[in-house]
Amino acid sequence: MGGDASNLDPAVITRAFKIYDDNEDGKIELKEFCKSIQNQGVNVDEKLCELCFSLVDTDSSNHIEQKEFHRFFIAYTKLDNPDIYDLIGCAADVNGDDTIDGKELKRVLDFKHVKMVEEMNKKSMTKTEFVDYIRKNVKL
Repeated sequence: MGGDASNLDPAVITRAFKIYDDNEDGKIELKEFCKSIQNQGVNVDEKLCELCFSLVDTDSSNHIEQKEFHRFFIAYTKLDNPDIYDLIGCAADVNGDDTIDGKELKRVLDFKHVKMVEEMNKKSMTKTEFVDYIRKNVKL
C-alpha cells in the first residue's frame, strides 16, 4: 500500500471489493470485512474492526456496498503499513478531506462500544490528529 491513490484504476477498486466480498453477494458484511483486513496483516481487535466497519457503512445498512467501499479503499491505499487505528481514521473521514469534522466525529462518538473523553469533542481535527488521539485514548 501507500503512495498516490488519486489515479487508482476503478477496476482495481472493483477487484478489491470482490476480494472483500468473500461470499460474492455484492455486499461486504462485518465478518468478511474483518477477515479481509486480517488477511492483509492488520492486527484487528474485534470491537475496533466493528467500529471501522460501521463508519464505512455510511447508510447503516449492516453491509458495505461498492460506493461506500470506494471512498474507504482510496484512503486506505494511501497508507504505509496501516494498523486498525489508521483504518478507523480512513473510515471516519466520510467526505475524504483528511479532516475529521464535527459530524464525522459524532459518528465515532456515537458508536456503542467506544468511550471517548469529552475533550475530543472539538469542531474538527486533521485525520492524523484523530488517529493519534484514538490510538492513545480509545477505551473499549
